[in-house]
Amino acid sequence: MMTAIFPSQVLANTNSWSQLALEKVGIMDLAVDPARSETLYAATTQGLQMSSDSGTTWHSINKGLPASEATSIAINPTNSKNIFVCYDGEGIFKSVDGGETWVAQNDGLPTLNVRTLVFHPKDSNTLYAGIKGGVCITSNAGSKWSPTSGFKPYTNVNDIAFNPQDPSTVYAATGNDGVFKSTNGGVSWKDINTGLPSLSIFTLSIDPKNPERIIAGTYNAVTPTDLYVGDVYGGVFYTNDGGAHWQASKALSSVTIFRLVRYPQNSNVVYASTLGGIYRSIDGGINWTDINAGLANEFLHALVLIPQKDAPLLLSGTPNGIYTYTDQEWNSLKAKISVIPKWVWWTAGGTAGAILVGLVIWLILRKRRKGKEKQKYAW
Repeated sequence: MMTAIFPSQVLANTNSWSQLALEKVGIMDLAVDPARSETLYAATTQGLQMSSDSGTTWHSINKGLPASEATSIAINPTNSKNIFVCYDGEGIFKSVDGGETWVAQNDGLPTLNVRTLVFHPKDSNTLYAGIKGGVCITSNAGSKWSPTSGFKPYTNVNDIAFNPQDPSTVYAATGNDGVFKSTNGGVSWKDINTGLPSLSIFTLSIDPKNPERIIAGTYNAVTPTDLYVGDVYGGVFYTNDGGAHWQASKALSSVTIFRLVRYPQNSNVVYASTLGGIYRSIDGGINWTDINAGLANEFLHALVLIPQKDAPLLLSGTPNGIYTYTDQEWNSLKAKISVIPKWVWWTAGGTAGAILVGLVIWLILRKRRKGKEKQKYAW
């Protein structure tokens, strides 16, 4: 069970970002120990860093690691002493002692260009690595890797996401060929790009309550010609049917999206770290509002969310260290909106206007129901 971190522990301001640590250090990825949330890891331009006090102080844990930029971190959800870190050019390294020592785990990898690494949600011995050329899988905790089929040799895989209700369905975000989907546990893959004008994808986020709803964060690839003809490139795209069709989120278009993170208590709340700040959506990724107060640098590559009792705590990695943010504002939004029912989303048909109509109807019905309940229980 995750230990709660309170805002005072990480010096996070309410509704305003504050710098936490690692000033002048470029942050590529952030990870939280699933057993002890006061223990944090950062993949940086100066290797791997670790904090045991909620991010106040950090120290290098690079014994046995390359002297180069780390790209991604994965922590075993059932044994947090087992940590993997990957490098785009040096491969994958594993620690079984909480980061004190590291050993290369590259047997079977066709390339050492590794962008991301994720654990299978039901088997901690099985991991998926996103590489230049597709996805590789290990079933023995990294001792041996096996390539999968369906990707081109030059395809860079930046992110991998599982259907939380059916882990045999897996999605991969690529840097040049769009989104790929596997329905056999990752053995074979097929692209699902209908409606995606930008095929450069950094990140994916799947709604755990409705896995058919997926958000993709893409690169900003706008050119003067694109602007002239009115095409949308970069930004957020979403699908309601498991990737069969994609639509653009007009409220956050033509922006490079690095990370998408959902709030566990309400999966309609999504945060996006971008090349223009941090944005929050409260309708599953269709409309977005910036929450950039206090940010000195808007190039926000890494983003993690630590659930708390009162409000979400966000940590973001920038080229100038780590920033924190406690989103107390979400409490007021939550009180007004509560949990949006599924039928409101499906009434939308993919348009924000219809979503508003559905939401208004639901609020009217909800008000009438509460009025009847009040009469029923009046003394």
